[in-house]
Amino acid sequence: GTQNDPFIIDSYVSTYPLWVGGVQVTSANATSDEHPTWSYDAKTNTLTLNNFSYTGKGGNYAGSISSRNTNAEVPLTINLVGENTVCNETSDYYSYGIYHYNSSNQSLIISGEGSLDVSSKNKNGYGIYSPNNDIIINGGNVTATGNNAIKGTVKNAIAGTGWTDMAG
Repeated sequence: GTQNDPFIIDSYVSTYPLWVGGVQVTSANATSDEHPTWSYDAKTNTLTLNNFSYTGKGGNYAGSISSRNTNAEVPLTINLVGENTVCNETSDYYSYGIYHYNSSNQSLIISGEGSLDVSSKNKNGYGIYSPNNDIIINGGNVTATGNNAIKGTVKNAIAGTGWTDMAG
């Protein structure tokens, strides 16, 4: 090539133990430029859903949104903007709208001004599955639907916020 030819610099891409709609989150795809309806900030461990809609089989750990040991030092926060819908339709034995596991006992925090309708259509499905970690709802309107709507301890940090358990 000539000195004016463009060149490519290899850059390191970080992968995170977080899947959104079957897509593993990386430093290359975490911005809303790549996915207009979601973004992820690894420094704060915050997943923002912005009018996000997903129906399908999900990704890792049979969850439409799956988090396993995501930034073990900081709780995972899901920030809700607009109306968000997550529906897991897998036929696997277990399925989850949201699957959260953190070995350092960090919570799953749901916050924001938006709404989240999360469900699993499987007979052994969970809307939100966080059996070893607290689920803290700081804001938004959360509806969890499934044969088992929520597995975990739900704690509300703000009076008047909460969730609707639509066990099927």
